[in-house]
Amino acid sequence: MNVILIGPRGSGKSTLARLIASALWRQAVDMDELVLARFDETTVADVWKNRGESAWRAAEIEVMREVLAGDEQVIAAGGGAPTIEAIQTMLAEAREAGRAKVVYLQCDPGVLRERLSRDGGDRPSLTGGDPIAEIEQVVATRDDLYRRAADVTLDVTQLSPREAADYLMRTHF
Repeated sequence: MNVILIGPRGSGKSTLARLIASALWRQAVDMDELVLARFDETTVADVWKNRGESAWRAAEIEVMREVLAGDEQVIAAGGGAPTIEAIQTMLAEAREAGRAKVVYLQCDPGVLRERLSRDGGDRPSLTGGDPIAEIEQVVATRDDLYRRAADVTLDVTQLSPREAADYLMRTHF
């Protein structure tokens, strides 16, 4: 069975995927890295600027399909992946078949803003504004989608990555 981590940017999906994968002797998969590798651009922001969000989302669908064909992986999904109808369907089918457990890493928008301010990384705007300033709006828009896609919701607002990984390992894997 695959473990799939979903949630907004800055929630710790990639970090937790590595920690959990190491503890479970599984492969960690960062979907953003795999999607970016499909383009000539070197940053996500450049892909969005040069090719548009739709090209990125189409590549996310392809990558999710390929990744879900594998097993025993801990997958850090892109923050927007669960907003794509085709990916919602893939996740639901994998969950129903017992091939995936989806974990929503919920986090307070203020904490996300702090984290993103320290390490904004390569994140394009989702609303046309500042990627850090828009986080509250993005979280409010996506929260219900994340909850519906998940088997487990874990509030990571006050947890370190190690604490979150340990909790998930103790209670769900």
